[in-house]
Amino acid sequence: MDGFPRYFHSWTQSDRYAISMGFLNNGFDLLHPRTYNLLPGLQTNSPENCQEGITAVDCPIHEFAIAGIMKATDNTSPQVFRWYTLIYGCVGLIFLALLVLETTNSYLLPLVLVLFAISTPVYMHYLNGFLPTIPSISNALIGYYFYFKFLREKRLKFIYLSIIFLTLAALARLPFSIFLIAVACQQTYGWVINKQYSRRQLIALVVGLGTAAGYSGYNQLLIQNYGTAFLFQLRPIDSWEVFIELWNEVQERWGAIYLSLHQLMFLGLVITGIIIGLVRNFWFGVRPILFQALIIFAGLTIYTVLIGLQFREHDYYFLDTWFLWVILVALAGIKCLSPSNWVAKEIMALACAIPLFFTPVAAKQRLSERQITGWWDRREMTRLNFQYTLDFVNQTIPKDAKLLVIDSYTSNVPLLFMKRYGYTVMNTKRENLVEALNWPYDYVVIQHEWMRTDVIDQYPEIVNKLKNIGTNGIISIFERRGNSQPQSLEDFYGLSSPIISKQSQFEDTTNVVNWTQVTNYTSEHPQSGTACGKIRENEFLFTIEFDPCKYNIDAEISVSFTGWFKQREKNKELHFVLTSSVDDELCTYKSTELSRYFNQIDKWQKIELVKNLSVANIQGEHIKAFIWNNEEKSFLVDNVKLSIY
Repeated sequence: MDGFPRYFHSWTQSDRYAISMGFLNNGFDLLHPRTYNLLPGLQTNSPENCQEGITAVDCPIHEFAIAGIMKATDNTSPQVFRWYTLIYGCVGLIFLALLVLETTNSYLLPLVLVLFAISTPVYMHYLNGFLPTIPSISNALIGYYFYFKFLREKRLKFIYLSIIFLTLAALARLPFSIFLIAVACQQTYGWVINKQYSRRQLIALVVGLGTAAGYSGYNQLLIQNYGTAFLFQLRPIDSWEVFIELWNEVQERWGAIYLSLHQLMFLGLVITGIIIGLVRNFWFGVRPILFQALIIFAGLTIYTVLIGLQFREHDYYFLDTWFLWVILVALAGIKCLSPSNWVAKEIMALACAIPLFFTPVAAKQRLSERQITGWWDRREMTRLNFQYTLDFVNQTIPKDAKLLVIDSYTSNVPLLFMKRYGYTVMNTKRENLVEALNWPYDYVVIQHEWMRTDVIDQYPEIVNKLKNIGTNGIISIFERRGNSQPQSLEDFYGLSSPIISKQSQFEDTTNVVNWTQVTNYTSEHPQSGTACGKIRENEFLFTIEFDPCKYNIDAEISVSFTGWFKQREKNKELHFVLTSSVDDELCTYKSTELSRYFNQIDKWQKIELVKNLSVANIQGEHIKAFIWNNEEKSFLVDNVKLSIY
C-alpha cells in the first residue's frame, strides 16, 4: 500500500501523484494544478512560457483532497493516495450493494453484484491506485443510488444528492458527464410525458451540467496558456474497417482484463433475464434502470466513436465508460430474474453467484501476470534508479535548482524522487536532445544505464557540452561546460581512480597475453605505434575478473572499455559482456552488441563504453568483464583499456 506507482500506466498514475504534491507547493491553488514538470508534454509551448508546471487536467478534486490529508498528517507517502482511492472505492461498492438491496429486496443479490464488480480485473488493478476513475465510479454509484431512490419516493433531497455526486464524478473524469446527461435526459423525458416540470429539479440539473461544462471550458484555457500532460485529443473511429481492426486489437490486448469468462457467463444469465422480462412483461420495477441504460448506451456509443483509438493504449478507458453501464445492465437483469418469494429469491441469488465463485482468484492471477517486470521495462528501471537519490541530489545541487532529466521515460517520476522542478526528455532522438539542451535548466541529470545507448549514441556531441559534477554510480548530475576541448568518456561519467585497470598498446607482448587472449601481433597498419594485436578465431578476449569482497564494495561499479578495432569482414556477433555470479551461479548478465559501432571495413574505428553493475559485497561474488567474439572472426585491435571503478 505504500508503493510508488508501478506497472501498467505508472506514467499517468505518477502524474496524478505529482499533482497532489503540487498542491502542497502552490498553496492549494485548485484552479492552477501543477506537477514537477515545467513543460507539459502533450501540447507543448516554449519553456519560457511554462515555468510553473501548470497543466490542464480534469478537475483535480481528489488530488486536492489527498494533498489536504498529506498536509494534515504530515505524510506525503504514496500510501496516502492508495488508501484514499481504496476507501473511496469501497464506499462506492457499499452504495452499489444498497442500490441492489433496495431494487431487489434480496440480501444475497447485493453481494453477487459487488462480487461481480470487484472481480473485474481492470477495476481490481486500479482500486488502490492513483487514477480518479475509481472515485468517479464510486460517486456515480452513489448518485444512482439516490436517483433511483428519488424515482421511488419522489423526495427532492434525493435528486439533489444524485446530481451532486454525478457532477463530482463528471468533474474528476470528463467521460462521466455522460451519466449526468443521461439522468437529465430521463428527467426531461418524464416532464414531457407528464406535461409538467419541476423548476427546482431543472435548476439543480442546469447547475450540475453547467459546473461540469464550465470546468471543461476552463480546461481549454489552461491548455492554450500552459499546455497539458494529459490526453484531451479526439481520436475518432472513422470507418467500419477501423472499428473491426480496433475491436480485434482491444479484445486481444485487454479482453481478459475487462471481463473474465465467468463474468461473461454471468452477464449472459442476466441478459437472458432481461429478455424474459420483456417477453413476459413483468419488468415494471426495472423500467427506469433499463431506460437509463439505453440512454447511456447511446451516449457511450457516440463517445467511443469520437475517442475510440485511445482504447488501444488505455485499459482504464473501459472503467471510464462501459463498466458502469455493464453494472446497470446486470442490476436490471437480476431484478428481472428475482422471484417474489423470499426463499426462491435467495436460492436464485446463490445460482447467480455460481459463475462468479472463482472470479476473484482468477482476477488476482491475471493481475499478477500484468505485474511482471524486468530490465526491459525502462519506466520501472527509472523508478528503481531514482528512488534513493534524494540525499545525493541534496548534497550536490541547490533545492531550488531546475533540472533537465535527459532519459526520464516518464514525465514526473525522476522529478518526484528528487523533489525538484524541471524538464524531462522521454524520447532521446537527436533533435529532441539538441532542443532540450537549449531550455532554461540549471543542471542535467542522466541515468548511467542508458547513457551510452540512448544519449551519447544519439547525440555524441553531448560529451563535450556537459561537465559531470557528481555521480552516485547510478545517475550523474551535469552542468553546462564552458571548455570547448574534447573530454573522455570516463570524465563524462565522472570516473576516476579505477580499482583495477589493464591496458595494452601491443608494443610489448610481455604480461598481456593472459589478459588479452590475442593470438598474434602484427606491424600491419597499426592504429598508432609500431604494432597492433591480431585476433584469430578467439571466442573470449580482454577478460578481467575481480571479487568485490576483497575491495569491500557494496554498491554500483562502473566498467569502462576503450579500444580501436579494424574489421576484415562484418562481425555481427561481437559483444561486450559484464556478468556477476555467486558461487558460480550466474546472477546478472549484461551484453552490449559492438557491431552497432562498426560501419566500415578495413578502417580503424574507436569504441568507448561504460557499463554499470550492482554488487552485493557477499562471499563468493565474482565479477567478470570480457569481449565475446561469438563468430570467432579475425580482426585487428589496438590501444585497448579496460578499467573497473
